[in-house]
Amino acid sequence: ADQLANQIKLYVKELRHFVRLGRPVLGICNGFQVLVKAGVLPASHSGEQTAGFTSNDSGRFEARWVNLRINTQSSCLFFKGLSEMIELPVAHGEGKLVLKSPRQLEELKKNKSIAMQYVSDDGKFTGYPHNPNGSIFNIAALTNPEGNCLGMMPHPERYTTKYHHPNWTRQTFVKEGVGLEMFRNAVEYCRG
Repeated sequence: ADQLANQIKLYVKELRHFVRLGRPVLGICNGFQVLVKAGVLPASHSGEQTAGFTSNDSGRFEARWVNLRINTQSSCLFFKGLSEMIELPVAHGEGKLVLKSPRQLEELKKNKSIAMQYVSDDGKFTGYPHNPNGSIFNIAALTNPEGNCLGMMPHPERYTTKYHHPNWTRQTFVKEGVGLEMFRNAVEYCRG
């Protein structure tokens, strides 16, 4: 991720322009790390890197399904029409989001940039194992204030059909995977 982020820094001006034009940008897992390393997320006027990722608090690679709460106040285009509580798989060893300063968390809240957070089965913010990496404020995804650039640690591409879910035989109400809905939202946004 560091090498890719350094290469992207050569083109970060163009990437920022692309984001400013309102084009959808999605960074998943390593892609989220790249957007953070390149200073694209969290969005800042200076373009400096204000966050980073470090090893999971568990000290090991976490690969499993997690419960997530979507911030309904966020204007993230990828989450349009999704329910507030969703499940997605994670697969990472360095997914713990850290911020440069404590004041920055308040800015993220104020800008509605916290797009999604790890929660327990009953929707509460708790620690491990519900927060698989120890990210500050249980942050699983960040968006820019405009909602067209999203970085997320969970993997929506691993849940595009109901058959991807480990309990698919019991979830007769599920028609398709949440990930497919997210990608469809991006396509619809581009068409509009």
